[in-house]
Amino acid sequence: MESQSKGIILLRWFAFLPCAFLGAWLAWLLIFFGNQLFMGMIGINSDNFIFRLYVEVMSNGAMGWAFVYTGSRIVPSNRKIVAYVLAVAAILIAGGAMLPAIVQQDWWAIIGIIAVAGGAGLIVYQVTEGEIDLDVHRLT
Repeated sequence: MESQSKGIILLRWFAFLPCAFLGAWLAWLLIFFGNQLFMGMIGINSDNFIFRLYVEVMSNGAMGWAFVYTGSRIVPSNRKIVAYVLAVAAILIAGGAMLPAIVQQDWWAIIGIIAVAGGAGLIVYQVTEGEIDLDVHRLT
């Protein structure tokens, strides 16, 4: 980090949150539409309950996971702390989205919200247990 200019460091601190949202959205897009495309190609009906449950859990779980991972990889320092803060933020945002989903009785949205919180919690567990080292390949 000593080789980076103060401007780049400041830019990374300003950019980590928008990039975390972008990374989460891209993860959701890739997994959701990838599953729709490839499962449809092998003849699985997308209206099937198990298929829909799988797609909702995997795409939304990956979105929560990617939100925390992307944001914590972009910051120039304190990556583990940022991962914890982003996970708490993702869980709080998911919790805030839960009330309208319950009121509207949108059960698929509730499953997706739980998966987002689970994905954020999963990466925090992985970081805590040392399964993921956020400092392995430093961004320069």
